[in-house]
Amino acid sequence: MRRTCVLIALLGCDSRSLGGEEGLLDRPAEGYQINLDTTVGRGEEQFRCLYFQPSADEDIDVVRWQSRYSDGSHHLLVYLTDLTALPVQGIHDCGADMDESIVGIAFGAQTTAAETAYPQGVAMHIGAGAVLLLQTHYIDTDLSGPFDATATVNLHYAAPGSVEQEAGVLFFYTTDFSLAAGVGVESSTSLSCPIPSDIQLLDAFSHMHRRGVGFQAYHVGSAGQGTLIYQTDDWVDPAPARYQPPMLVRAGDRVEFSCLFINDRDAVVTEGSSAESNEMCIFVGSYYPRLDPFTELCFAAQLHGSAPCGVTLDCVLGCGSDTSCTQDCLSAACPGAADELGALSACVETNGKLGCSAELAACENSGC
Repeated sequence: MRRTCVLIALLGCDSRSLGGEEGLLDRPAEGYQINLDTTVGRGEEQFRCLYFQPSADEDIDVVRWQSRYSDGSHHLLVYLTDLTALPVQGIHDCGADMDESIVGIAFGAQTTAAETAYPQGVAMHIGAGAVLLLQTHYIDTDLSGPFDATATVNLHYAAPGSVEQEAGVLFFYTTDFSLAAGVGVESSTSLSCPIPSDIQLLDAFSHMHRRGVGFQAYHVGSAGQGTLIYQTDDWVDPAPARYQPPMLVRAGDRVEFSCLFINDRDAVVTEGSSAESNEMCIFVGSYYPRLDPFTELCFAAQLHGSAPCGVTLDCVLGCGSDTSCTQDCLSAACPGAADELGALSACVETNGKLGCSAELAACENSGC
C-alpha cells in the first residue's frame, strides 16, 4: 500500500517538543522531541498516529534518532510525508488516508529502546515546513489491559555546515504472499532488491508478525555470491544488527531476504498490517548516501507487467487519489519502467513537479 501512495504523493495527487507532557527520554539539547501517549484496552490491537512539524522555517539535518516506548508495543515508525501543514491535530487513530501522503521512512524501531546515529558528516535531511508522522502499534497480547502507554522519539540536529552526505532508510517489503491454510503448515516468501549505486549500510532489522519463525537477509554481490548479514527467529523484539565499519554495498549488488512462517489457523492468512490477523515480511536498514524513493521501497523487483513508463504514468495520473486504481497501474508496469519512474519520483521530491521536464520526457519516451 505505501509503495502505491509514494507514487501518488510524488507524482500528483533551541529544543522543542510536541505530544505528551512527559517523555521517556531527556530532551535533546539541540533538536526536537515528540511524545505519543495512549491507553490500550484489554485484548486491544491499536494503531495511533501523531503528525508533527519539526521546523516550520528552516531546513534541519538529523544526526541521531532515539526512541523509547512502553511494553506492549509491536513497533514504532516515523514516516516522511509530502505535507506542509498538519492535516490532523493531536493524537488520533491512524486512518487509511495517512498512506496518501507518505513518501518514505525516516526512522523505525521494534525494541523498547532504539537508536540510529549516523557517522560524522552524514545526516537525514528534513526540509523547512516538512510534516512527519509518528505511528505506534500496540497489542495487548496477554490480556493485561487496560494500560497506559507512551512512545518518545528524539531528533538530534547537526551543527550548521557539518553535513556532507544525506542518509536514508531501506524499507524493503513484499506484499505478494499468503500463508497456506492449516495449523502447523509452513509457508515462506522472499524478495531480491537491486542497489543501483554504492551505499554504506549502517544497520538492519526485520519485521514479521506472530506466525513468523525465521528471517534471513543476504548481501549478494554482482557475481552472485551471498553473505548472510542478518538473521533472527524473534518477531516480537528482533535485535538490530549494527555494522561497524559500515557495510559497503556496491552498485549492481542486491539485498535478498526471506521469511518463514508457521500457520496457527485452519484458514489462509494474508499479508497485512494486523499482527493478530495478518503477516508481514520486511527488511529495514539505515544507509547513506540516499537513493531515490522507489529504490528505498524495492519498487523495481515487483514490476511484472508490460506497460512502459509513459503509459504507467498516464494511468497513475488518471487515478487521482484512488490507491486501488494506482496499484493496478503499477501492477501492469514492466520491469524496465522502474529506472525512469524512480528518477522521476526522486526529481519531483527534490525539485517539485515543474522542475522535472527532462525526467518526464525520459519516462514518456522510454520502452520496456
